Order: sequence, then structure tokens, then C-alpha cells
Amino acid sequence: MDTNNESTSTPQYETTIFTLKPDNLAVLYLHGYNDYFFHDHVCAQFLDFGYDFFAVDMRKCGRSIISPEQDQYRHYCADMHEYDEEISLAIEHMNKQAEKYTNKKFALLGHSTGGLTACLYAISGPKRNDIDALILNSPNLVELDMSIIQSTLVNVLIAMNGSRDIIAGWNGRSLHVSHKGEWNFDTTKKPISIVRIHGAFFAACRRAQLEVTQNGTSIKCPILFMSSNRSMKSEKIWHDEYAEVDLVLNVESIRRAAAMLGQHVTICPIEKANHDVFLSKKPVREKAFNCMFQWLENLERQWIKNI
Repeated sequence: MDTNNESTSTPQYETTIFTLKPDNLAVLYLHGYNDYFFHDHVCAQFLDFGYDFFAVDMRKCGRSIISPEQDQYRHYCADMHEYDEEISLAIEHMNKQAEKYTNKKFALLGHSTGGLTACLYAISGPKRNDIDALILNSPNLVELDMSIIQSTLVNVLIAMNGSRDIIAGWNGRSLHVSHKGEWNFDTTKKPISIVRIHGAFFAACRRAQLEVTQNGTSIKCPILFMSSNRSMKSEKIWHDEYAEVDLVLNVESIRRAAAMLGQHVTICPIEKANHDVFLSKKPVREKAFNCMFQWLENLERQWIKNI
């Protein structure tokens, strides 16, 4: 078990930028834990609608792991506000790209822990006033629904500021082409067999969840919440329905938390979606895209009326 988790290197983070034609909206994508940006099909959907699309691999995540020595710190974070720096720099870049356009709008799109980070930034981030919309894809707004053994392990890791490699569940394997899924992502950046967890990261998540719970009503921009319509705890043996449920979060709990985030929250459950609704089976993710872009089109009409 590692107890020295402090990396001495300068934080690294990788930004991916796609641009088709600037319009009324630019979107910044924030990935979740044990994840990185590989969702080209999500980018393509936004470009087809004429929106700019940006994505950032957070420090110590995905492409931002630049050496084998840093790999042991994968997804290590002692405070979720650490991510404010790269989000703010990304927003600055987006603002520069939009200088020649009037009435430009910006949205944060966050998945899982990225959704929690997006909420936190919308509450207290340095450039929170630049955020005009918040799109949450199964955001990690409440503590994980864990067994007694899992909960005990996490509490020990938190107390000892330790880390541990654990066997991954079915979520990642259900997505990758080598097992049950259709996505050929890089398993060195998003491991599907063994996942390293950090006590400091769990503690940081708990503090962030509490901060969002206490201050979520200060989010003034419109919020779209999307998730599967049901959750399930997985067993050691694969069941086909695992591809049609959230295996990571309790969707009822995060839905209740999302409803309390602000005055303008739209709840959109997606039947038969998995934890990342945009990595669900094609007919299911198309429903998610339709829900999101209808919501955005309605927002655009409101923005135009207010010009």
C-alpha cells in the first residue's frame, strides 16, 4: 500500500480541441474517474449541430500521464478544486476563440466525477460567471453505494492516505471491444481489469459532494441531468442486462441530489442506458443525444429572446 502520494512534478493536463464552425455555444467536456476523453462520436454530434467542442484530460489522467513514474499517481487528487486551474485555462482559450463572435455561450459537460467537478466549478470556480449551461451525465453527486467490506477499505485508505489496486468491476469491461462492448479505447489510459484507488481522492470527493449539497442552489445557469433509469450491483458472473444499467452509481440518489442543484434543473432518465449514457448501445445513446440537443435548442431560443 502506498502512503506517499504527493507528486513533485508540475501538474500536466491535456486539452483536445475540435472546431467546425463557431455558433452560439462552445462545450467543454470533463471526464470521470479512471477515464479520459476518447468520445469522438460525442464531439461529432456537437459539430453537426454547429457547436464548438473542447475536452480536457485532467492532471494525472489519460494523456496527461507523461511518464511511467507518474502512473502510480493516476487520478490522484487531494482537493477537487485542484482541477479549477485547467478548467479556467480551457475557458480562457475558449473565450479567445470566441472573441470575434457576439453572444457566445459556454457549457460544461461532465460525466461521473467530472459532473461533480463541473458542479463544483459552477459554484466557486474562478470563471464560473462564464458558464451559461451545465450538462451532467451520471454525475457523482453522492457517496458510492458500497458493501460493508468496500466501505471499510475506503475508510482505511482515507485514514492512512493510502492507495490500492483493486479488481475492476464490469463497467469498463462492458464497454471495451475486447469483452462485451463496442469501444476501442486505450486500456492503459482507462484500465478495465485493475484500477488504482486513492484514499485522498475519496476524501476529496466527499468534501466536494458536501460543498455541492450545501451550495448547489447558487448555480444560476440551467442544468440538464441525464442518467440511466436504473442501477444494479454486479456479480462476478456477467449478465447481459449489465449493459443496460448503471453499475457504478445509485441513479435514484444522484437524481434526488441533482434536483436540488438549482432553480432550472431538467431531469432526463434514459431507459437502458449504462453509467456513461453516451457509451450505451446505439439506439439508447441516440435517445440521450436527442434529449440533450432538444434541451440546448430550447435554451438557444431563450438566449435569443434575451438579446
